[in-house]
Amino acid sequence: MAFAARSRFAEGRVIVGCLPAFAIMAAVGTLVGGKRGWRIACSGCIALCVMAAYLLLALCVDAAYLAGVYGSFGKAAASFAIVTGLLVIELVGLVPALQLKWLRSRAGRRAFGMLG
Repeated sequence: MAFAARSRFAEGRVIVGCLPAFAIMAAVGTLVGGKRGWRIACSGCIALCVMAAYLLLALCVDAAYLAGVYGSFGKAAASFAIVTGLLVIELVGLVPALQLKWLRSRAGRRAFGMLG
């Protein structure tokens, strides 16, 4: 995956590597089931939500920098960064947040055998 979205910055490589790893972690926890699987799935979803929040913060900082430094061209680039942030919310943050909500609900805990 790292070859598909190259970055010369270490943070970019870490994010590109961690997002699919945490998604796989949540999927494996769901497949394992039981109390242990529930914890693994919750940990993966929480980690995905944290990484999405970090990615949103980085995009907001980038948008502010571009708009402040590069004038009207920077404002156009900043609007693209904001649109990218909205896509991050939709594609990276929404599914793990909803899955975490379900895992923490009574039905989710019952599905993992944590309630009688």
